[in-house]
Amino acid sequence: MLQHLDELKEILKKLSLNVDDIIIVGSGAISEIGGRTNNDIEFCVRKKARGKIPFYIRFLLLFVDHYDVSENVDLFANRYLKLGLYDSDIEKKLCFHKLEGSEFYMIDPEYELGYKYFRNWPKDKIDLKNIEKDVHIKEKVNYALFESIISKKCSFWNKLYFAFRRYMWKYKEYGERFLKKIITIQSTKK
Repeated sequence: MLQHLDELKEILKKLSLNVDDIIIVGSGAISEIGGRTNNDIEFCVRKKARGKIPFYIRFLLLFVDHYDVSENVDLFANRYLKLGLYDSDIEKKLCFHKLEGSEFYMIDPEYELGYKYFRNWPKDKIDLKNIEKDVHIKEKVNYALFESIISKKCSFWNKLYFAFRRYMWKYKEYGERFLKKIITIQSTKK
């Protein structure tokens, strides 16, 4: 069962976003197929609703890959860039589905598994091994799609952009404070 959906709904209300404005990405896809329980929940905003996100968050997401909306909820931008997949491509290529018994949309698990395959963190290796071992979970994964995802090479420019955003993550807090000051100054001038 997917964790933190109620908290996600509350955050969407605060951001003036609807459930159909977002797609759940990240470890939620692994949780959905029974791989493990998600510790947090990540989402990306569909193209039609990006203008609803506060400007300073949109600006930050040009330089970093995600914004911590709360302790358990993260807003991602172009999470699957390592796979050569921008957020807008998720919609164009229909890489998502309706979450069973819910109003939310979810990235197909093969894309998250591909992301984990390339990221290759210790927890990613564990997730991939656990899914490989469990026959019931393995049946829920389209391995032909997974193989085609991991066989694609990401362009040099995507890799460079991804590396730049990872590097900029170290300086995220300074950028947030700077942008909030600019927005405050701009709003007081009016």
